Amino acid sequence: DRGDDPVFRVNSWRGDQDLLAATNSGVGLPVGSLEIRGYATLATEAELSTLAELQGGQPLLAKLPTDAGGVYFCTTTAGREASSLAESGIVLFVALQRAIVQGQEALGKVTQRDAAETGEESDWEMVAGSPDVLSTAYDATAGIYGKGDLTFAVNRRAEEDNAELVDDDALASLFAGLQFSRVDATAGDLGGLVREVWRVFLILMIIALIAEAALSLPRKPRTAAAGLGESFGQETSKITRDAGFAKRDSNEVPAA
Repeated sequence: DRGDDPVFRVNSWRGDQDLLAATNSGVGLPVGSLEIRGYATLATEAELSTLAELQGGQPLLAKLPTDAGGVYFCTTTAGREASSLAESGIVLFVALQRAIVQGQEALGKVTQRDAAETGEESDWEMVAGSPDVLSTAYDATAGIYGKGDLTFAVNRRAEEDNAELVDDDALASLFAGLQFSRVDATAGDLGGLVREVWRVFLILMIIALIAEAALSLPRKPRTAAAGLGESFGQETSKITRDAGFAKRDSNEVPAA
């Protein structure tokens, strides 16, 4: 029951122009019969043009003029608890249709194009995009470009966002005769990553073990015969010196 809710009426509105203007036959829109049960207030310092005003001076429909037309603000909704816009839908329908037409006229010189590389010199002028892109690649690079009084945006084709999956048979036929590795994983699954890097860690571990074994090998010991010969030579030299014999050169000839 909404009988106790306060009802606000539209006190004045612009019937000569814009969204709430009269029809071509001169018949005005039934804006005065609207019942507003709830609305919001506009807190802005911008200069708004009020198109419809409620009792008490609060705007119901306002417009902020811009270079491309304008931005409209409606302070209520079409819900039954807030207004009768949906119940008496003539005002709402006409206002929306006129807003759509104005938007199309403002954007009539703005188009959307799919990126397609041609490699030809372009007479476009970049409005927004990467400054490092050559003019020959404008048609294949995402950005906003202009030509004369026309403005258009270049984006990738919609087919590139197609999330259709390929079944196993189709995948096998596409890569028939080629060597490839298939990794089946889901979001958050690290199994594929582990399978990719375990070979690297295994090779590094083998190299480290070989290096450790090479550094741990003992030095080659001297043989027993070499040690005995060295000891015998030292003892012989000592006995010769003790006996008073001098070491003689092998080239000397003994006296007759």
